[in-house]
Amino acid sequence: MFGNAARSSFSMQLALEDEEFFSSEILDGDEDERLLALTTKEVKQLAKMADSQLVNEREAASREVCKVLRYVDTLACPKLAHEVFQVVDQLASDQAASVQCSLLEGMSVMLSMCNKSSVLSPFAPTILCPLLVRTLTTTNADNVRKNAIGIVGLLLEQSLLPQECLLTSILPTLFSLSFVDSPSDAHTYIADEQRVESASVVCRSISSGIVKDRDWILTQFVPKYSYLLADSVFHIRKAAVAILGELCKMFGEKFTVEFAVPHTISLCKDDMWGVRKAVCEVFVDIAIFCPHTLRRSILAPLFCSLLRDTSRWVSYIAFQELGPFISTFANSSLTGLMLKDGQVIRRPENGLGEDEERKEAEEREKMMVIEMPEGCYIPQMNEMEGSEKDELEETDQLDQLLGDSIEEKAKSGMSKEEEEEELIGGHGVSSKCHSLDDLSKIGLESGMEMDIVSEREDSVGSPPTEDAFYSNIYWGNYTIHDQELAAFGTNRIDSPRRKKKTEFMDRRMDLMNCGGIEEKKSEDKKEKEKEGQKGNEKRIRGDDEEIVPIELVEHFIKMVSGASSDAADMNRQCAHSLPAVAFTLGKKSWKHLKDTYTTLSKDHQWRVRVSLAHSMHEMVTIVGSETAETDLVPVFDALREDVDEVRGGLLKNLAHLIEGLPQSARMSMLHKLPHFLRMDREGETNWRFRLEFAKQLLLLCDLYSMESINVTIAGIALTLATDKVSDVRMEASRLMARILHLMVDEEWKDKEKTEESDDMREDMPLTNGFVRDLIKGFALSQRWSRRQTFLHMVEECRHLLSECQLGSLLLKETMALSSDAVPNVRLVVARALTPPLTGGVWRDGIMNTLEKLKNDRDMDVSRQARLALGSPLNKEIIDVSSRDLSINQADLLDSSDMSICSP
Repeated sequence: MFGNAARSSFSMQLALEDEEFFSSEILDGDEDERLLALTTKEVKQLAKMADSQLVNEREAASREVCKVLRYVDTLACPKLAHEVFQVVDQLASDQAASVQCSLLEGMSVMLSMCNKSSVLSPFAPTILCPLLVRTLTTTNADNVRKNAIGIVGLLLEQSLLPQECLLTSILPTLFSLSFVDSPSDAHTYIADEQRVESASVVCRSISSGIVKDRDWILTQFVPKYSYLLADSVFHIRKAAVAILGELCKMFGEKFTVEFAVPHTISLCKDDMWGVRKAVCEVFVDIAIFCPHTLRRSILAPLFCSLLRDTSRWVSYIAFQELGPFISTFANSSLTGLMLKDGQVIRRPENGLGEDEERKEAEEREKMMVIEMPEGCYIPQMNEMEGSEKDELEETDQLDQLLGDSIEEKAKSGMSKEEEEEELIGGHGVSSKCHSLDDLSKIGLESGMEMDIVSEREDSVGSPPTEDAFYSNIYWGNYTIHDQELAAFGTNRIDSPRRKKKTEFMDRRMDLMNCGGIEEKKSEDKKEKEKEGQKGNEKRIRGDDEEIVPIELVEHFIKMVSGASSDAADMNRQCAHSLPAVAFTLGKKSWKHLKDTYTTLSKDHQWRVRVSLAHSMHEMVTIVGSETAETDLVPVFDALREDVDEVRGGLLKNLAHLIEGLPQSARMSMLHKLPHFLRMDREGETNWRFRLEFAKQLLLLCDLYSMESINVTIAGIALTLATDKVSDVRMEASRLMARILHLMVDEEWKDKEKTEESDDMREDMPLTNGFVRDLIKGFALSQRWSRRQTFLHMVEECRHLLSECQLGSLLLKETMALSSDAVPNVRLVVARALTPPLTGGVWRDGIMNTLEKLKNDRDMDVSRQARLALGSPLNKEIIDVSSRDLSINQADLLDSSDMSICSP
C-alpha cells in the first residue's frame, strides 16, 4: 500500500501516541492491517470526542482533526476520510463559538492537504467550502464570523480555495455580508467592521489576481462593486476605490470612461478625506486609460481640486502623484520623444512603423468591445460636471482673495494647528447611525478626523491642535484590530506630539489663519513675490499649451519653491518624477523646469540628489545635446564631487550620458573620468563602485578615438587591474583586452603579414607601449594576482585578436608563466591556451607547454591541460602518490618548525 520507510515511521508515531494499544496489537498481524486498525481507532476516538458533552473535549477534537487527516491521507483510505469529514461537519455546527473558532484555525491546513491528496480532494468543494459559507451566514457569534472572514482572506492569499467554489459561493457570500440588508437570517446583525473586512477581502481577491475569470468579474463583480463605491461606511468606499485602477487596467478605455470616471468625479467630492486620499492614490492608474480629451477637460481640473483640497493629507498625496499624472499627457508626436525598452529615445521621423501602429490599434479595438453589464450604479455625469464647475469657480474666487499666500503655505510645511473635520451629515456615515452606539460600530480608526461639512456653505472649520494627528494612524492602511475596536466612539486619542518632518504638510487654512500668517511678511516682499510668480505664469502660458494643462505645470514648479526647499518628502518625489514630466513637456519647455532641476541638485538630502543622478542620462536625451552641455554638465560636475551614493548614480549610466553630449562636451568629460577613482577611506571598501566604473569604461571605448583612449582610459584600466578585489580585476582585464584590440585594429596596417613572423611591429607605437606596460606591470610582477590578471586578459584576447596578432604580442610571456609557482596562475595558462593555436611557429611551443601542464601535480591544472589537448578524462589514471608525498613533507616541515619554536 505504501513504502516500508513511510510505513515504519507512521506505525511508530501512532504507536507512541497510544502505548497501550501498541503493546497489545502491534505484535501480531500484517503491517497494513495493524496500521489500518490504529488509524481506525484514532478516527473513532475523534468522533467520540466530538460527541462529548464537555466543550473542552470538543475543542480538543477540533484541534486534532488535522493530525488524524494526515494519518488517513497516508493510508489513502476514502472510507476513513469520509468519517473524519463527517466529524468536521458536525463540529462546524457546534453551538460553542470556541469550538467553531478552533476548527476554523485548521481550515488552511485541511484545504492544503486536500489540494495535495487525491483521496481528500473531493471533500474540499463538498464539505469545507459549504462549511465556510454556512459559518459566514448562519452564525450568531460576531467573533466566529470575524474569524471566518479572516480565514477566507488567508485562504485567498494562499490560493487554497477552488476557483469554482470561490466564484459560486465564497465571494457571493462575502458580497452579501458587505451590504446592510442582505443577511439570510433577519435576526442576524452584521457589524460595520465585519462589513468593512468582507468588502476588503472581496476587493483583494480581484486586485491580487486570485480570480482569473475576467467575464465573471465584469458581469458578476462589477455591478455589486459599483454599490460599494457609494456605501454609507467610508471605509468600504475607501477599500473599493483601491482596486478601481486595477479594473481600468483589466477592461481598458471604454470601461474607464463609462464606469471609472463618473465614480472618480463623485468620490473626489466625498465628505471623508480618507476616501479622497484613496482616490488620489489610484488617480494616475485611471487617467492612463482615459482618452486625451477626457483627461484634459475633466480629470485635469479634478486633479487640481485635489491639489487644493482642504485636507492636508489629500493634497499631500495629490502632490506626490502630480508628476506621474502629468506624464500621462505624454504625446510623442508633439515632443519627438518616445519610450522603448525602458529607455527614452528620439521618435523616428517616419512615425512608429506600421507594425507598432497596427498593434496599438488592435489593442484599442479589443478594449472597446466590452459592454457594461446591467445593474451597475453610475453617478450622473451632468450633475457632477455642473457641481464640479461651480466648485472650481468658488475655489478660483477664494484663491483671488487670498492671493498667492495659500499656494505658498501648501509648500511651506506643517502648521501648528490643523483643520477640524467634524462628523458629517447628509449622505455620510453619521446619517445612517441612530445613536452613539451605532456610531461606535462604524470602524473608524482611533483618533481619525472627519471632513468638514458645515450647515452653511460659507462657514470655515477651526483647526484642532496637532496632537489630533498621529503618524502611525494616518500613514497606515486600514485594518481591523481588537485594540482599534476598543477605541470606537472616542472623540480623540491623546497621541504624542509629532515632530515636523516636512514643511509641505501645512495645508490651506481659513481666511483668518492666512491673514494672521501673512501679517508677518512685509508689504514689499509680498509684492515682489506676486510679481515674480505672475511673470513666471505669463512665460509658461505664452508657450504651446497643447501638451499639458498649464495649471498642473505651475503646481509642479511650485513644489520646490524657496518656501518648500526643506520639504524632504516632496522634493524627493519631485526629483523622482521630474524626468517623466520633462519627457511629457518636451525640449521646448525645459526652460520652465531648469530652475526646479537646479534647486533639486542642491537639495540638502542626498536621496534627492541620488534620484537626479540616476536619471541624468535620460534628461540628456530629453533636453538635447546642446542644452545638456550648458545646463546639465555643470550639475554633473557638482554631483561628481558628492557622496558615493550620488556618484554611484551618475556612474550607473555614465556611458549613456556621455553618448548624448556633443563632441566638445565628450572631450571635457573624458578628462573628468579619473576623478571617479578618488575615494575616501570608507569608499575604498565599495568595490562595486569600481566594478561598475570598469564596465562603463568598456562601453566608453566606442565613443572616443584611439589617442584619447590611450591618454586617459588606458591608464585607468591599468589602475583598476591592480585592485584588491578579484571581480574588479576580472572586469579590468576585459577592459584592457578591449583597449588592446582597438589599438591593434588601428595600427595593424599590414594585413598580409605572414604567420611565421613573430616580431612586433615597429610602426605600432601605441600598441607596443601598452603591451610593454602590461608585460612589465603584470606578466613580470612579483604578485601572483597581477600575473593571473595578465593571463585573464590574454584569455579575453583569444576572442578579439587573430592568432597572428596574439602570437606576436603576448604568447611568449604566456607560455613562460606555465612554470609559475602558483597553481592558480598555471591554471589560467592552461585555459588561455584552450583550444591550442594552430599556427606553425607557435604550435610546437604550445603543445609542449600543455604536455607539461598535463602532468602538473595540481589536479585542476592537469585536468584543464588534458581538456586543451583533447585527452579523455575518464580513461586516465591520476597518480596521487606525489600528492601524498608532498602532503607528508609539508606535515614534517610543520612539525620541525614547531620543534624549533618549542622551548
